[in-house]
Amino acid sequence: MTTPERHTDALLPLLLERTIGSAPSILLRDVLESSIPAGIRSYLLAEVTRWLAEDLRTLPRFESLRLDATGRRHLKRALLESLATSYPLSRTELHAALRVSLEFTEAYLTRPQWTLEKFLFEDEERVEPRYILDRLGHLTDYSYLPRLLEGFVRRRGSTPVSIEDFRHLLGKIDDEIVKQHSPRELALLCKPIFDFLLLKNATLDDPIPLTPVLAFFEDKKMKIMTEYIESICRLRGTETITLSQLIGLITELYDGRPPGTPITPSTDSVHPVEEPSANTPDGSVYPPDPFEPEEADGAHLRQPEHSPAAPEPVGPIPGSVPDLPDLRILVSEKQRHRFIRKIFQKDQAYYYGVLATLNALPTWKEASAYLQQIYEINDLDPYAEDVIEFTDTVHQRYAAPPETDA
Repeated sequence: MTTPERHTDALLPLLLERTIGSAPSILLRDVLESSIPAGIRSYLLAEVTRWLAEDLRTLPRFESLRLDATGRRHLKRALLESLATSYPLSRTELHAALRVSLEFTEAYLTRPQWTLEKFLFEDEERVEPRYILDRLGHLTDYSYLPRLLEGFVRRRGSTPVSIEDFRHLLGKIDDEIVKQHSPRELALLCKPIFDFLLLKNATLDDPIPLTPVLAFFEDKKMKIMTEYIESICRLRGTETITLSQLIGLITELYDGRPPGTPITPSTDSVHPVEEPSANTPDGSVYPPDPFEPEEADGAHLRQPEHSPAAPEPVGPIPGSVPDLPDLRILVSEKQRHRFIRKIFQKDQAYYYGVLATLNALPTWKEASAYLQQIYEINDLDPYAEDVIEFTDTVHQRYAAPPETDA
């Protein structure tokens, strides 16, 4: 599992400067109005609200109120949140609260499934629905997650939620997210990670470390995409990535384009990804899949009607290689089916993504190094019969053409 480097120690002094500065204390209201990430604001408000709720539970008369009836829980929460904004935080309290909120928010942004499971269940196999509802207030980013989780929990009524049911639900949500989003939209799902690490509204060209992005797609069980992005960036000698570059890499993988191929640009800037609907006519969690396999061979996913923004290449990108044959032509149809089945785990998109990368490499030395990485990542034996045949086919692309009689 990819473990992103924690950035709490670097971000904490910046947030303290933006909030309390040199003052001995600060009202939570002033903290929430300062220039800090939205996820941090939500977490701090939820935590202070929780502190007040715990204090009130020690008061006999307040505890005897029947606040679990429909609608009254919302009134209680609204009251506590309004009181929480007037709570004064000492420098020590704010320092501790910001550290915890930074650690949680970074973990949630990079690995939402893993973090939610740990946050809501800890070491328990089952939890009460009310406990989950009380903790959803800590979440802001990926707002479809708390919204759908709340609907799921409320439909359960008083039935405890098992960790197995919770994992299944999160997996289903992420599967539908992947199905209904274009390559550009999949990349922009990562924008909250960029905003958080940069402490600003990130542009398409702002770089961040690569590992948080890899962890995000790994958390969604997107092994092929994670390995593809990691291998391409390693090949190009870069440990950072921008949103524009991420759009380009995901588009290459989905469409089988050679790396760096220009894509029809749109005139829009970075805009929010449209949230999935939780109330579709057929009762499903999300709208139907907008992607369908191409009629020809089913290898690629159809491009959406709107074009993604033009990606910037990651590192030095080789130009097109017009004097070398296209590997898609060199590989016979029979070989293609066997290579996809035996080498690429029946994943056609992965196969075409690798071929697109190889088609852009001008020398056998570069192609050989890239193949070695692919084999290592997928734990393939380079001396297996099918792997040798695939390697030999790629090598033919760089072999000198036979001489012909004048």
